[in-house]
Amino acid sequence: MVEHMKKEAAHPRPNAGMRRARQSLVLWGLCSSLTTWAQTGAVSGPPEITGSAIVHKAYAPVLPVQVFTRDELKMRGHASLTDAVQSLASVFNGVDASQAGTSWGGLTSAALHGVPSGTLVLLNGKRLAPHGLQTMTGTAAQSVDLGMLPLSAVERIEVLGDGASSVYGADAMAGVINIITTAQGKGKSLDVAVQQIQPKGRAGQGWVTSLNWTRGLLRKDGYSLRLTVEADKFEALAGRDRPNATQARIDLGHGGATYQVDSPKLSAFGSPVLMYSPTGQQKMYSPLYANGACVGNAVKYEGFEGGCKTNLLPTYDIYPESQSQKLHAFGEFVLPNAATVYTELLVGQQTQQMASRDWSGVSGKIADTIGAPGYLEAVLNGLNAEETYTYWRPDLPALRQKFNKTLVRAALGLKGEFQGWNYHASVFQTQSKATQSYEKDNLASLGILDQHTSLPNALMLKNLDAQNPLTAQLLSTRYWLQEATGSATLSAAELRASRSVFRMNGKEALLAWGLEGLQEKAGTQWSDTSGQPGFDGQRSIMAAQGELQVPVWRDVDVLASVRADQYSDVGAATSAKLAARWTINRRWAMRGAAGTGFAAPTLAQVQHLERDFLQSTVQLTQCSDALNTVAAGLKAADGYSVACRSNTPVSVMVNGNPDLRHQQTKQATWGLTYTPRRNVNVSADYWRVQAQDTLQFESVAAVLADPLRHTSAIVVNPALVSGEAGAAKSHDIAFLLKMKNQGQTVKEGIDIQARYREPTRDGRWLMGMQATFMLRSKSRISRDTAWVSDLAAYSAVSEVVTPRWRSRWMLGFEEDKMQWQLNINHTSGHVDKEVQALNTVTGLSETVSGRSVKGFLTADLLSSFQASRRTQIHMGVTNLTDSKPPLSFYALSNAVWGVNTQYGQLWGRTVKVGVTVKF
Repeated sequence: MVEHMKKEAAHPRPNAGMRRARQSLVLWGLCSSLTTWAQTGAVSGPPEITGSAIVHKAYAPVLPVQVFTRDELKMRGHASLTDAVQSLASVFNGVDASQAGTSWGGLTSAALHGVPSGTLVLLNGKRLAPHGLQTMTGTAAQSVDLGMLPLSAVERIEVLGDGASSVYGADAMAGVINIITTAQGKGKSLDVAVQQIQPKGRAGQGWVTSLNWTRGLLRKDGYSLRLTVEADKFEALAGRDRPNATQARIDLGHGGATYQVDSPKLSAFGSPVLMYSPTGQQKMYSPLYANGACVGNAVKYEGFEGGCKTNLLPTYDIYPESQSQKLHAFGEFVLPNAATVYTELLVGQQTQQMASRDWSGVSGKIADTIGAPGYLEAVLNGLNAEETYTYWRPDLPALRQKFNKTLVRAALGLKGEFQGWNYHASVFQTQSKATQSYEKDNLASLGILDQHTSLPNALMLKNLDAQNPLTAQLLSTRYWLQEATGSATLSAAELRASRSVFRMNGKEALLAWGLEGLQEKAGTQWSDTSGQPGFDGQRSIMAAQGELQVPVWRDVDVLASVRADQYSDVGAATSAKLAARWTINRRWAMRGAAGTGFAAPTLAQVQHLERDFLQSTVQLTQCSDALNTVAAGLKAADGYSVACRSNTPVSVMVNGNPDLRHQQTKQATWGLTYTPRRNVNVSADYWRVQAQDTLQFESVAAVLADPLRHTSAIVVNPALVSGEAGAAKSHDIAFLLKMKNQGQTVKEGIDIQARYREPTRDGRWLMGMQATFMLRSKSRISRDTAWVSDLAAYSAVSEVVTPRWRSRWMLGFEEDKMQWQLNINHTSGHVDKEVQALNTVTGLSETVSGRSVKGFLTADLLSSFQASRRTQIHMGVTNLTDSKPPLSFYALSNAVWGVNTQYGQLWGRTVKVGVTVKF
């Protein structure tokens, strides 16, 4: 399938324990000395391959690499690299744009085969710094932020659906996504492209513009330069613009019964104020209630007469307002001895903002005094004025959250040939920075405080509209607080070489080796109110790698590779792979591989704070004998006793764990390719990834189930508490939950790809398909717990749904000046997450489980027209039929409810119009 494809993929990894300046000088000297070795001058050079360190003209690819070209990506109508990568059939369960308002810090990421911690994203074969904001309390690895990379610079995307730790080291357990930019220009050229994107209802519209400039042909002029500048701006898509994703109450039928399910963002706190009197007939009063129904976004408060709940979701943003600027520059220069030196610069900056936080809510009682605010309304509506409680929250656009992010990478490299060796030496540094801020209200400045003995302001009884003076006063209280700031830096150096070492069975045996060093730094500082601990850390990594491909028979190539990594903090890791390809005949070929891989814990996860960090509390109803035994054995530093007390809240503490080790994987693939004609290609690759020692937090449930086995998780609460009836002071117990290497996962499936081209007298027909069919996806949090599957069903262990099928189908036609393409996108259904619902017949709350969710199918129609020699017009409509995502209670974002934004995008029918002008 990809034998005829040329690939560029320099690999990363870096130098250990050196200062940046010294590191750069050493490698610059190395690059300079290598130029004196180059004797032969293949200016364009042999191709470099994603997933292999071998660089040779005679290389026959062994690994299952799928290639998505620039033209293919254009005819999918993507507005960003995030869209392009996350639309691939084999990519799912990453972080999408709707999750910007969660703890992910505004990034979007890729998860190949649904394994985010095992997906390595490269740019031109080199690593990028992970997202700048990191946390000690999360088990996921930090990912590259796809939103920081310019789509207009991309020549192709290569996807290796097989573990490649033996070449790239950590994080390549599930595979590699290598984003290749255009290195060489076509002489002198300049083109400018503008694209306008307009979703349904003109909500969330935006534009993307780019400039591409090239100069020089490497083979002819001895140099080649390329510059890409891209800018975009998108409005937020608000919850009020997509009512199907922000419903307050959903009626559904399941198992022969009818149910009513309320949104978790349906609240008694709203505006105008809700009044409640618990005496008498348990009546309520809300100005939103009229003629037996509630108006606007409010819904009836079931079980109480006259009450309305307020739906907060329409005030949120589903997708953030976004603005970014990105620059990518690449230059190559031929030296006098025919070696090639290159330099690369990537700079990306993005600002995101979205309404995603609630205003403060206040509660209290009205004053039992004639003329007091709310007294008359309470009496007229049958409430007991002596005991009427009030609940109020501003019904205004939700408070906002903001993310400012930058990503920079600079690289310098030298490649050429010396005495039959193709060598490649490079140094690079990449840094990601991010800040996270949020908007806060100050109701206290208006005298609006919680637990008032009287309603503090009569204007709280009215709608917060332009006529209400309180509206402007509330909006003026908003101010910004910086919640977190962080950065992640990688400084790297590498040297690789490959050559033919002997001939065998009429073909060449190829050898490659490499040395790499990397220094990694990361730190995130959180505000005191964020609930997250800050950290600073650094480590160094040294690695050596070797690879040998041998034609054991004339039509059988075997590839063996091994890599050793040494981390300064978490120790050594060794990974290996054995792969083979058998060309059965000119139509059929078979390939297979087996290997091991690893993922290192992040710098944040291995930090250890001097003081344990309070994460939450749990209510302990009963102290078991085992828990009392463990408590009696604890010793407090101040000499006071330690005891377990029933019916008491217990603090749950967390901390990093410097004893974490690498997560280990075993991978296997087996595939077939069929090429009956030059213009027809079909391939299918079975793959399996089995991971052990995955990172999991100890759970409170596990500690309580067997305290004697989890004694290290039961500690002394530093706070002293007074005993009852004059008893001596003592300490309560607390739970200290640490992250440990105790989990396991298994995933396996089949990647399928088919392409067909049929020339005709008038043009060329194009047909294609990419699909991933999942056979298994299960995990468990420890070896003592049961396996739980998330295949086509929500799992409380993995907290995701893995779709059984994801596929993309394409039908297109090309002629001299016109090209059009129809794309069909499909994600299969699943068994929904359990949800608590009200049985409308019995009036009882029940757990609804086992409900089937339909699959999601959309169609896109795109076209491109060559209006003149210099002008090309692009037009298209995505989600042509305006398909709406099916009802699902598995939601990835707190801004929506009743849909899954990852499996069913909420932009709706979207019109895209663009033009490219060449100068």
